[in-house]
Amino acid sequence: MKMTDKKEAISITESFIRENEVYNSFVVDSANIIEREAVWYVPFKELNPNPDNILVGAYNGLIVDKNSNEFMQPGSALDLETWMYGFKIGLRGGRQDLLIEKINDYRATLEVLDKLGLTYVKIKLEGKTEWKIPKDFKRKEIKKRLDKLPCIFKNQAFTFSIDEFKQIRNERMFEYKLLKSENTDQNILGELI
Repeated sequence: MKMTDKKEAISITESFIRENEVYNSFVVDSANIIEREAVWYVPFKELNPNPDNILVGAYNGLIVDKNSNEFMQPGSALDLETWMYGFKIGLRGGRQDLLIEKINDYRATLEVLDKLGLTYVKIKLEGKTEWKIPKDFKRKEIKKRLDKLPCIFKNQAFTFSIDEFKQIRNERMFEYKLLKSENTDQNILGELI
């Protein structure tokens, strides 16, 4: 399998800069590119920085997967090393499905799934109005799912759950896959039930 090299990671970042108007005066900061085992971090910088024009909310750079060319612009809520680790283990932003294939520690699995804040959405009709009501999975609902493996929790937001997934991996609580959610309605966060 062909790995994404530094040149390709730069090209992906340059395309991102061109396609996003807010970065029209930015260029790749080649001197500060970071390489890790599975990812590149390609920063970009403003050519003529204006101290009155400060962008807040995201790093000026992209994390690029060496195997798939997938990329993500990390937010400012976490440090860069944490973002790169999360990206490496499959937390790519957006909505994902959590497929649990095998449980090694049932009690620990329940505890961490509670921490993940798994949600579902029920649709309620009131006259001609359709209400999409988000709800958290209760422990008994999670247990019911775990009783029939493999099980899946669809359309979840794990972007800021890096510490929990690190714990899952380190303690080998359960075996799982993170899949890209097939949900196309961005107004719904959680599994549609």
